[in-house]
Amino acid sequence: MRSSAPLVCVSMIVGTLLLQACASSTLITSMPEGAVVYVDGQRLGEAPVTVKDTALAGAAKTVVLKRDGYHNATGTIRKEETNAGRIVSCILVIPCLWVLGYPDQYVFELEPLPATAPKPPDVPDTTPSP
Repeated sequence: MRSSAPLVCVSMIVGTLLLQACASSTLITSMPEGAVVYVDGQRLGEAPVTVKDTALAGAAKTVVLKRDGYHNATGTIRKEETNAGRIVSCILVIPCLWVLGYPDQYVFELEPLPATAPKPPDVPDTTPSP
């Protein structure tokens, strides 16, 4: 009787590569740190935040970062990079739906709101009256 252990090992390796190739993640950071991160309208928490998903190649998501005292920063993250696991998956699975992934990190820089000048105090009119 032949052992099925080699077949199980190969299946596990192939399955791991396929699952790893389908998922992609990226780290979203803000300058200054601590901005609240929204991806496609969903609040994910305060930066730095890791976004992980199984979206298809070429997928893009809208990112908005908000912090008191700063203008909102808006941008897009895209699956646009390849790696060896995704290429192997593409060879084994047709069509190549997950061949692209996110870059490792996106950094969003928030610009401070203009400082509001304090209103000068009311000064009484000291001109002499005629």
